[in-house]
Amino acid sequence: MAKFTEVRLTIAAFIYGIELDLKTIAKKYITPYHSDLSFLHNKPLEEEVIKRFQKDHSGTKIIENLDDAIDFIDFYDSFNVLIINEPFVPKNIYEELKSKIAVLKDICPIRNRVMHTRPLLGGDFAFIFDFISSLKRTDAIPWNITIDTRD
Repeated sequence: MAKFTEVRLTIAAFIYGIELDLKTIAKKYITPYHSDLSFLHNKPLEEEVIKRFQKDHSGTKIIENLDDAIDFIDFYDSFNVLIINEPFVPKNIYEELKSKIAVLKDICPIRNRVMHTRPLLGGDFAFIFDFISSLKRTDAIPWNITIDTRD
């Protein structure tokens, strides 16, 4: 049983690194140029982020804490927000992100299996490990947390 737990926790750590690195880009290139959550381009998502934020930060205004609001979006939204805000994201980062969108979308169901304690599939660990093994410190996207976690 311990080996299954170790695999699940390792996958979780890798995905967590990916998510944090993507959210860091949003905090650097998107939120500083907005005064509200309109950069999400999705009213139901805005409402969900506000609800999640207020649950943890009662009495705090989300528009005064947009960087913190980024922490309340889901994994899928962490890269989708960057894609839909192309004008704010440096071209080299945007192009690299676009080239990795299919893989990031394929990570979503693995992430859900890991985080919601559903049974993992045989290739889940290999898929995630192959992806993070392909990342380099010289990539346009600063994969700092992911690479540190891998190393």
